[in-house]
Amino acid sequence: MNPMDFCAGNYTYTHPALSADGKAMIFASDRTGTLGGMDLFISRKEGNKWSAPENLGKSINTIENEFFPFLDSGSNLFFSSDGLPGYGGYDVFTCKFNGVTWDKPVN
Repeated sequence: MNPMDFCAGNYTYTHPALSADGKAMIFASDRTGTLGGMDLFISRKEGNKWSAPENLGKSINTIENEFFPFLDSGSNLFFSSDGLPGYGGYDVFTCKFNGVTWDKPVN
């Protein structure tokens, strides 16, 4: 299997999570456009290709690291972060999908 078209440069692309309908993929990367460390990005299926990744933004990503995304059947996002306020280390956060985007992370 060949890498995705957008997997270029000397960057890490890891922990892909597909939506239940297979039309969206969230993954962790240190590619250009991060807020710092590893950020979560989304790519959408467009025909037989995946769109250019979009950073999930400052409400989810931090200057530290976000990893291990998971989407449940309702497209609610679960992930681990060491940059959001928590109990220490890589806490698990969830963001409810509101039909358009994800709400603020909750520990």
